[in-house]
Amino acid sequence: MKRNDLFGVKRYQTRNPPRALNKIGVEAVEVFVPSPLLSSGMCLVDTPGIGSVFAGNTMTTREFVPHVDAAIVVLGARVQNDLIERVRESRRRFEAEIRARLSEAVRSATSALERAKARRAEGDASVAAEVRRLQEWRLRARQTGAAG
Repeated sequence: MKRNDLFGVKRYQTRNPPRALNKIGVEAVEVFVPSPLLSSGMCLVDTPGIGSVFAGNTMTTREFVPHVDAAIVVLGARVQNDLIERVRESRRRFEAEIRARLSEAVRSATSALERAKARRAEGDASVAAEVRRLQEWRLRARQTGAAG
């Protein structure tokens, strides 16, 4: 066993052509290491890259992601820049959506406030008219009482 191949797994790598064709059909390699860090049941998984030139590698990693509780992601500069740009674009779309929804909410609230003010003005005018009518009735009643 070579020094840089401590666990003897290099022969199972499917990383570089022609081994990338995975002619021996390796789906996974498990290596067990007696480590205090792993004794609590923690499991470290090295998945193929998200930005792999091999679509199968990216698919394998994406299918595995829902099964993790936490992840450490190591990115190359190209993938990192692409990811950062995607996050920025997603943020821009999210912020635009929030602005649009807030704008609609402000328009709706302003319209409702204007309608409420109009109803109140109508109500104030209606109440004032009713008060005048009652005052006229009271005046007539007094006049009728005084005449009789």
